[in-house]
Parts: sequence; structure tokens; C-alpha cells
Amino acid sequence: MKQRHSLIDWKKRLFVALYSSFIVTVFLLSWEAHFFYPQYETTASANVISSSGVQIEIPEEAIRLRIKSNSQSPEDQQLKLTIRNEVNRYIRSWTEESSDVDEAREIIKAKLPEIEEVIKKAMTKANVFSPFTVDLKEVDFPTKQYGDRIYPAGDYEAVYIEIGEGLGDNWWCVLFPPLCFIDSGGEEANGEAEEEETDEDVEISFFLVEVIQSLWTKLTT
Repeated sequence: MKQRHSLIDWKKRLFVALYSSFIVTVFLLSWEAHFFYPQYETTASANVISSSGVQIEIPEEAIRLRIKSNSQSPEDQQLKLTIRNEVNRYIRSWTEESSDVDEAREIIKAKLPEIEEVIKKAMTKANVFSPFTVDLKEVDFPTKQYGDRIYPAGDYEAVYIEIGEGLGDNWWCVLFPPLCFIDSGGEEANGEAEEEETDEDVEISFFLVEVIQSLWTKLTT
């Protein structure tokens, strides 16, 4: 009997040690991700904060940039981001000194052939020769969330670029006033996505509880 009690005590001490190690490991992994990989943390608040720390809102009169990739393939998605960077940089260099949206609109209209050349160069560099279109027009936008603000779906003026068949994910930001530099793509407001994330968190929590309970049962029997 005494030997059995000693065995149970030993199992309990082992369980406590393993459980403590588990907690410490989770904490360290969380700390490591926060310290070494802050870019993977939520960026919702950063999307509406400028480099000077001033919160910025999208004005009613703004010109957006929307790009639709050819497909969901990693290559097409990467090309979309490359074109985004090049087009955004060129247009910003033209519109940064614009005093109002009308002036920015006229500049962009006049520069559309140059924007086409920017896209061609980016595609040639990537060894991609898909057809594409670029235009300044009213474009249908989905609902989008910037931080705690939700911008409703609707038709907004935008430089619209469609690559190939345009079947991949789209990316958009605000060209004028130049807010693209604070945007990481943002996120479409989607209740389903939020619900799925919550369900996943619950499943992980239950999984951890089951692991601990199973370990305790094995150690005490």
C-alpha cells in the first residue's frame, strides 16, 4: 500500500512537472512570436495610424487603387503585390503635391499610359505575359474594415487593374489622399470569417483540456 501511495505521489509530481513545462513552453513561444515576429501580429490599428501617430480616416472624396489577380496561385498573388508596389509608388510621386481630388484625377487620367508601362515592366520582369486592363472608373468595392471603422460596400472611383482572368483575390487601398503606405490590405468585414476563427479557438481550447485530462488519467491509474 505504501509503495502504491509513493507511486501515485511520483506520478502526481511528474504530472505537475510536465504541466508546468507545458505552460512555460506556451508562454515562451508566445513571447518569441511577439518579440521576434511582430509583423505577424494583428495590424488592424496600424492600418489607420500614420507614421506620425495620427489617426487617419478615408475621406468621402478619394481615389482608390484596386487590383485583381489572375488566379489564387502563389505566383499570381505575388505578381499582384509586385504590381501594387510599383503602381502605388509611381502614382504617389505624381499626386503627393495635388491640392484636391480633381487635380489628382486629371493627373492620373493623363498618366494612364505610363501606368500601363509600369505594369508591363513588372510583368516582364516576372516573366509573365498575361493580358491586363487598367482604367480610372467607378468600381464596386466590398465592405472593408480599417481598425474599428467599417467602410460600406459601394461604387467608388478607383484605378482598377485586372490581370489575366481576374479570378484571384483583390487588393485595394487609397491612392489619393495617399494612404496606401499605411495599408496592409486591410480586411473585408466578414462575419463568417470571424465566426470560423472563434470556433477554431474553442476547438484548440477543448483539445488542450482533453490532452491534460488524458495525461492525468494515465498518470493516476
